[in-house]
Amino acid sequence: VYPHAASIRLFNLPQILKYKKGPKATRLQALTEYRQLLATQLNTRRPNLTLKHLPPTGQTLTEMKACEDQLDAVLCAYIAAHYWYWGAARNNILGHPPTGFIVNPSF
Repeated sequence: VYPHAASIRLFNLPQILKYKKGPKATRLQALTEYRQLLATQLNTRRPNLTLKHLPPTGQTLTEMKACEDQLDAVLCAYIAAHYWYWGAARNNILGHPPTGFIVNPSF
């Protein structure tokens, strides 16, 4: 799973949320939006995931990186659950399953 590609598809975004690189203020704004999307959108999907406790975004680059890694892990785990729930019917499979592949949700 690639978090940027999955979030674009899952949340119907026009482009990636730039929380990994760039000016600190831009990253913090994008990270805050990403966190909010996870908290408010995954509980409306199938499979349903209610997230009661997500890590705070933090203020320093080190704290933001820790939050980013944890949010990406949540999204990757959700995409695995989405693939398990829907299979190929609502996921794009890129690659060759026996040797390696990437899963991205589709609707």
